[in-house]
Amino acid sequence: MESKYPMKEIKGKLMRKLRILGKEIPVIVVVSVLLIGVGSATLLTYYGTITANVNVQQSILLDNLAWPASQVTDTIPEQAPGGEKFCFEHTLKNQMSVAGTVNFDSSCTPDCAGITKSYYNSFGTLGPFNTVNQPGSGQVNPNFAHGQIYKTDLSQFILWTFYLNDTNPNGPQYGVGLVISSDSSTPIFQVYIADWSDGLWHYQDYGATCWSGADVVCPSGVCANGIVATGTKTGKTFTIKVPKTLLGGIGSQFGWASQLRTNLLGVYPAWTPWCGPFVWETESTVGNALTPPVSIPSKTTKDFYICYSFAPAIAPGTYTITTGIVPQ
Repeated sequence: MESKYPMKEIKGKLMRKLRILGKEIPVIVVVSVLLIGVGSATLLTYYGTITANVNVQQSILLDNLAWPASQVTDTIPEQAPGGEKFCFEHTLKNQMSVAGTVNFDSSCTPDCAGITKSYYNSFGTLGPFNTVNQPGSGQVNPNFAHGQIYKTDLSQFILWTFYLNDTNPNGPQYGVGLVISSDSSTPIFQVYIADWSDGLWHYQDYGATCWSGADVVCPSGVCANGIVATGTKTGKTFTIKVPKTLLGGIGSQFGWASQLRTNLLGVYPAWTPWCGPFVWETESTVGNALTPPVSIPSKTTKDFYICYSFAPAIAPGTYTITTGIVPQ
């Protein structure tokens, strides 16, 4: 198709001039600039980017370990545990800024017949246990409100802390004794500071007749069986740390009584002649029963125990018991 305008005529029109801002500019230059602008125009597909880098961590840790390292093994020490109970302590750490909840799932190989698994809280710190009056003793102070006792779960140990309130009118001489029983009947041993004599810490078995067993000094308060005691007869604060193995092991029941001394004598849990019959505070080396699911407050660590009990008639063999800590 031929153009309506001859090439010579088109060229003549383009060579005309326009006056822009007081200057004469050839029309062909203006057209060329407009064509260049149209050819270079584009549309933005986005205005920028934001990149986030994050190191994601596991929200709740078992024994301070993340999966897959958190495949923890409880090793039962006996070859034939029929009729026995074994307990192991573990922790759950919540790293979140909100509370977290977990549940426990269970399985056994080849089966769970004759196996009972239970869960317990760590009792943390209990107290105060207040000392009570020793009747008929004729001491100077008739009130006998002279001390508090606290008991703390330290996993493999139990720590007793004694605070004496009274002041000895005859000078700084104070003492404490702790006696332990496994059956809330007959004592096994006592730990005491001999404030009336050498001022040292002693360990003594009960013996056949009252405290007739061997009496052994604990150098610097450290006994050969792992008991550690602190405090001096001129002070009024004492601690006695006893391994749970001496209390029957984790999960065992035991009894205890104590004696705080100035010129007065205060005992807990009630008046107890120190050769018996004793009145015991009876409890377990673990806390109260724990029923899953378990809620763990933000940024806290939950201590707990798993206990495995085996029926006396359980079939001999090798059993694998698995507990999964799962999100609730």
